[in-house]
Amino acid sequence: SFRILQGPQNRLARMLDPEGGTSPRFEVAARRLEMCTMGLIDRKHREDLRAVLAHRLPWIREVHMTEDSEVHVAEVTHVLGDRPARSYDSGVHVAGVPQQPEGVRDAKRNQWYGSESKWLRRNLSSGARQALADFNDVDTPLYRLGLQLFKRQAAEARLHFALDPTHSREPATGLPEIALNISYLKNHSWSHHFDGLGLGMTKFMTDGLKCLLTSRAMQCARFLRMDWPDDQDLVM
Repeated sequence: SFRILQGPQNRLARMLDPEGGTSPRFEVAARRLEMCTMGLIDRKHREDLRAVLAHRLPWIREVHMTEDSEVHVAEVTHVLGDRPARSYDSGVHVAGVPQQPEGVRDAKRNQWYGSESKWLRRNLSSGARQALADFNDVDTPLYRLGLQLFKRQAAEARLHFALDPTHSREPATGLPEIALNISYLKNHSWSHHFDGLGLGMTKFMTDGLKCLLTSRAMQCARFLRMDWPDDQDLVM
């Protein structure tokens, strides 16, 4: 939806109020947003998100990688002295000793791009910030409303589990034990599913778009069908 709606131009508001066209109405979008299940996927809100999903959408599964799953570049930590730092946290490659992840782990698909996003936000000029604010004059208050809704839904979920006498408790604290069912993956990428479905052209177009939009060696190597390790990447 991000690219279909031509990027960050009140795209959330336009999805919630398609009748409004290029001038979505906050009141309409807000009313429809309040009927949605909210979620924040960053690490700080992970436990609240798990509680919301377990309460409202219990059929959704959490995705983990097994100890012998492929290693993605997002999972590789570069150790600098006594401080670990991910290679994209500073916006540039860093010199350090790469450490591979071990054991069962969360499938952190968004962590790689999230660290780049954080670097971009820190380095945005005031003019760019103002341009983004102008383009998202409806989305910004919608986002703030979404945060309030998420906090409310998380509190409702925790209260629900706390009042349920049949729900299991954590032995150490006596608090409700909140967990989702887990699916384990061998591969981070979803594009390998295309081969089995016979959608070769769809995979070709998807890989091409990834190359053009990210300018990453890993994505472009896949598009050109070149061998490239999954634990290394660079900006072209």
